[in-house]
Amino acid sequence: MKTKKISAGLVSSFIAALALTACSGGATASDNAIVTYKGYDGEQVNVLTNTVYNKYRKSSDGIAKYYSAILESIIRYQFDSSSETVYKKSNAQIKTEAENNVTGAKQKAEENAKTNNTSYSTEWDSILSSYGVKDEEGLLQHFIYQLEKEELEDKYFSDNKLALTKEYLGIDDAGQPVNSNGNAAFPYHIRHVLVSVSDGANNYFNGTISTDQAKNIGNVIDYLMDTKYTFAEVAKKLSGDEGSAAKGGDVGIMTPNTSFVNEFKLGVYYYDNVFGGRAANTTIEKGLGLNEEVTISRYADGAAPVSKTTVKEEITRLGLAKVPYDAFVRIGKEAETELVNGKKVNDGNANYYPRNVYWNNFLNLHNPFVITNELLDASGEPVEDPTLIDGGPRWSDKQEDGKRYLTDEAGHVIIGVRGSYGIHLMIMQKSIYDFNDGSTKAPSLEEYYTTYIPGDEKFPSYEGVDKSTYVNYISTDEISEYNTRASEIKTAIKSFDSTYDYRLYELLTSNGKITFNNTDGINLGEEIAKYIAATKANNKNSAVNTLTSSWKTYLELLNVQNEQRDYTVRYTTGNAGASVPENTPVKRVVNVRCAIGFISGTAKTGDWAEGGLCYYEE
Repeated sequence: MKTKKISAGLVSSFIAALALTACSGGATASDNAIVTYKGYDGEQVNVLTNTVYNKYRKSSDGIAKYYSAILESIIRYQFDSSSETVYKKSNAQIKTEAENNVTGAKQKAEENAKTNNTSYSTEWDSILSSYGVKDEEGLLQHFIYQLEKEELEDKYFSDNKLALTKEYLGIDDAGQPVNSNGNAAFPYHIRHVLVSVSDGANNYFNGTISTDQAKNIGNVIDYLMDTKYTFAEVAKKLSGDEGSAAKGGDVGIMTPNTSFVNEFKLGVYYYDNVFGGRAANTTIEKGLGLNEEVTISRYADGAAPVSKTTVKEEITRLGLAKVPYDAFVRIGKEAETELVNGKKVNDGNANYYPRNVYWNNFLNLHNPFVITNELLDASGEPVEDPTLIDGGPRWSDKQEDGKRYLTDEAGHVIIGVRGSYGIHLMIMQKSIYDFNDGSTKAPSLEEYYTTYIPGDEKFPSYEGVDKSTYVNYISTDEISEYNTRASEIKTAIKSFDSTYDYRLYELLTSNGKITFNNTDGINLGEEIAKYIAATKANNKNSAVNTLTSSWKTYLELLNVQNEQRDYTVRYTTGNAGASVPENTPVKRVVNVRCAIGFISGTAKTGDWAEGGLCYYEE
């Protein structure tokens, strides 16, 4: 009889409680082992786990801890019994790498002792505790298990790459739903230019920006409209987000789980699903939370009735903002203008400086906006710029509203939104709606999110030319860059399902070589199956609820913004000037004519006369 010991409770503090005993006669230490393996060489292997199970069965998280222990024992046994050629790393390689990790942990303990002015023993015990182990051998086994698990995860990914990619996307090349055990990611590939602004994000109608910030706003529009520069070049030169600027504005893959601010993430969904001219797709709308019902308190003071609606209906009601490109230009040109007739306007009230008038009227908006091919006339109304109809800068074809929208060099519409750090000018490098059958030069979603790199036989191509994918959309001579981006895709697909471990468990227990026996009338295998099913359902519900809550928060912010800007102030004849009748509801945002007056040079009369709409002295 031969005996093997496999520590199967490292992650669950079960180190000494579980042993695998193999012999032809069955279990030697117990007649009612809970788990029985049919070994790879035909022998019977029993997991003697009654002690562990009885210890944790009555605790609230007992089944979760027991599941972790069983998964670990299965994976450790898998590596202990498998051929060396099954995985990329041999057992010897894994052990060496784990030993190196232990050495690294010891060095970290030495560094911490010097930094914290403590003893090595204290810091070593702290590191062991952080991993949930008691000694060096326990830490070594922990690292071995983690490396073995990674090998199994990688093999599972390689064996199921196409199916996993489809699940990750949530839709196929025809835009039809793909069944998934997890929550599909519905990925977007996003790039942006951040125009940094320090003004408080809750100054909905009376925000102020500095001279330098105003100049930067003007510079950004000049560069975006200049066909000599790509979007990536503008980002590198002007974006306030240094991390993404270095990569041409690339922020990577965005999903409903990505922790971007609501204005950024939901602003993209807001535009693309309702105002981007997309054909309705119920699968995508559901995946992005647009069909969920929300109850919206429309106004900040609660005076208005509560409204029950769907996210998409509320987005449609709120609408899309249209910002004339001329507003950007004027902010830049009037960045330093603060005087009229040699005096500070309204005793230095910065809200009346032209840059801030334009800022509050056009850009201080938390809902998405597009940039239109329009000028501002003498009354502040947008009119089409005839010089931009044919040729010139990058503009879309005419939209349903008769306007053209500013795009990047590839025709992606630039979407703007005001966030916590300033203005985000975003493009969708790849939308979830950009699916096709892959037969043309344009990549399908599956092709776009390939894990192969240029030069690989399976890298997507059309008539011998590589397609543009997430991996190579920025051309480089550095193969390492392609490998890094391919690795990002692999990680994203492997991690989209928070219950990915369950896939490994189900794989390893589906071959009929592992059975669960009854103990005290309970079949552990059935209990684990129930636990997995319940966890999957709970995760899906939690993800939906979290996304719906984000939508509710964002939509209520937009309603508060609109109420604060538009309809809460009422003047009387005594303090409003003759042009405003008594008790007329007016907008809190300073009228754009007050900025136009500076440029026109007619500030001495009319609106700009003392006591007028735009100028008076206290």
